[in-house]
Amino acid sequence: MIRNGVCIKGFRKSTYAMEPLMATIIIVAIVIAVSMAVAYWMGGIAGLYTRFEELDIMEAYVTK
Repeated sequence: MIRNGVCIKGFRKSTYAMEPLMATIIIVAIVIAVSMAVAYWMGGIAGLYTRFEELDIMEAYVTK
Protein backbone atom coordinates (compact mmCIF):
# COMPACT_ATOMS: atom_id res chain seq x y z
CA MET A 1 0.00 0.00 0.00
CA ILE A 2 1.24 3.48 -0.80
CA ARG A 3 0.82 6.43 1.57
CA ASN A 4 2.02 9.93 0.69
CA GLY A 5 4.29 8.66 -2.05
CA VAL A 6 6.00 6.11 0.22
CA CYS A 7 5.41 2.36 0.10
CA ILE A 8 4.82 0.46 3.30
CA LYS A 9 8.21 -1.23 2.96
CA GLY A 10 9.88 2.18 3.00
CA PHE A 11 10.66 2.47 -0.69
CA ARG A 12 9.69 5.71 -2.33
CA LYS A 13 7.25 5.41 -5.19
CA SER A 14 9.17 6.61 -8.22
CA THR A 15 7.22 7.43 -11.34
CA TYR A 16 9.68 10.05 -12.51
CA ALA A 17 11.72 7.52 -14.48
CA MET A 18 8.64 6.06 -16.15
CA GLU A 19 7.54 9.30 -17.82
CA PRO A 20 10.60 9.72 -20.08
CA LEU A 21 10.55 6.01 -20.84
CA MET A 22 6.89 6.09 -21.88
CA ALA A 23 7.49 9.24 -23.94
CA THR A 24 10.38 7.53 -25.72
CA ILE A 25 8.30 4.43 -26.42
CA ILE A 26 5.45 6.53 -27.82
CA ILE A 27 7.80 8.58 -30.02
CA VAL A 28 9.48 5.43 -31.35
CA ALA A 29 6.09 3.86 -32.11
CA ILE A 30 4.98 6.98 -33.99
CA VAL A 31 8.23 7.10 -35.97
CA ILE A 32 7.89 3.43 -36.94
CA ALA A 33 4.25 3.91 -38.01
CA VAL A 34 5.05 7.00 -40.08
CA SER A 35 8.06 5.34 -41.71
CA MET A 36 5.94 2.31 -42.65
CA ALA A 37 3.28 4.60 -44.14
CA VAL A 38 5.89 6.51 -46.15
CA ALA A 39 7.48 3.27 -47.37
CA TYR A 40 4.08 1.97 -48.49
CA TRP A 41 3.32 5.26 -50.24
CA MET A 42 6.71 5.38 -51.98
CA GLY A 43 6.29 1.76 -53.06
CA GLY A 44 3.01 2.71 -54.72
CA ILE A 45 4.61 5.64 -56.51
CA ALA A 46 7.55 3.50 -57.63
CA GLY A 47 5.11 0.91 -58.94
CA LEU A 48 3.43 3.52 -61.10
CA TYR A 49 6.67 4.66 -62.69
CA THR A 50 8.19 1.22 -63.22
CA ARG A 51 5.32 -0.32 -65.14
CA PHE A 52 5.98 -1.27 -68.72
CA GLU A 53 3.70 -1.15 -71.69
CA GLU A 54 2.75 -4.30 -73.52
CA LEU A 55 2.80 -4.29 -77.29
CA ASP A 56 0.80 -6.94 -79.12
CA ILE A 57 1.41 -7.46 -82.85
CA MET A 58 -1.80 -8.80 -84.32
CA GLU A 59 -0.75 -9.07 -87.97
CA ALA A 60 2.47 -8.68 -89.91
CA TYR A 61 3.07 -8.33 -93.64
CA VAL A 62 6.36 -9.02 -95.35
CA THR A 63 7.02 -7.37 -98.70
CA LYS A 64 9.93 -7.73 -101.02
